[in-house]
Amino acid sequence: MAWITPTADDVKTRLTGAELAAFRTVALASGQADPITQIMLDCVNEVRGYVAAGGYAMGSAGTIPPQTLAPALAIVAYRLATRLPLKVSDDRRNQYEDAIAYLRDVAAKKSLIETDASGEMAPGATSAVISSRGSTRAVTSTGMRGL
Repeated sequence: MAWITPTADDVKTRLTGAELAAFRTVALASGQADPITQIMLDCVNEVRGYVAAGGYAMGSAGTIPPQTLAPALAIVAYRLATRLPLKVSDDRRNQYEDAIAYLRDVAAKKSLIETDASGEMAPGATSAVISSRGSTRAVTSTGMRGL
């Protein structure tokens, strides 16, 4: 699968209508643009940094591996939430922490991602797959143990 360009519409899948309206109107300085676009751009660059740190071949500028979209959106949703003068929910904080942990694993080549826009996988990379029953199974670019 080719690398993807996340958009503000992708972020909408992670937010309620009330959250979206608040993020776009509350805590804005006079004349400040919609913060979603800038936060999304910053997050894409951050994700690309983790991927590059892992030594993976990079896709086109502004794109990320599809496996990193969900973590990227969790980071965006969290950072938008921290703009408001409210306590961030435990669920949102946990999703953010899980996203950062996953990206650290990508940087350490512990998680399997596409290496470039061609869809090739990094040789020897592994990913932990956690089933709904809580057991962890190893997945590598050369085989799957326990599946």
